Amino acid sequence: AKCSRAPERRGRVLSVHHGLLGGAPDAVELRQLTPWAGRPPRPRRPAGPRRRRARARPGTRPCGLRELEVRVSELGLGYASDETVLFRYCAGACEAAARVYDLGLRRLRQRRRVRRERVRAQPCCRPTAYEDEVSFLDAHSRYHTVHELSARECACV
Repeated sequence: AKCSRAPERRGRVLSVHHGLLGGAPDAVELRQLTPWAGRPPRPRRPAGPRRRRARARPGTRPCGLRELEVRVSELGLGYASDETVLFRYCAGACEAAARVYDLGLRRLRQRRRVRRERVRAQPCCRPTAYEDEVSFLDAHSRYHTVHELSARECACV
């Protein structure tokens, strides 16, 4: 329905320009005023900002446990320590774990029915269990124990 109205609107614009400039001695050719006259209409893009959608690249690893050796001070927990710990975290794609809920929520977000809250219409790779504790010495030779610092198991939730 939208495409069929475009030629009508163009015709009205052309007739207005022709009426205004038709009798003028130095009238500009109507085609010069409206370079799009006579061309087929271009397909319309959906309104709104264009965003790149995050999609899993071929070969992306599925959700699972990863590990990284880091200095305790790099973790940003307020401890000054040069000791290193094995930090385990969850990362990866969860496309296979999408449920009917995710499909419905994605559709409602596309139609802008759900927009004020920050919601994700796809499962996320998150820890489902944590290591009990990680212990280390700080720069002042004090012993510290941090609970639930590293992931032990991961799943798409």
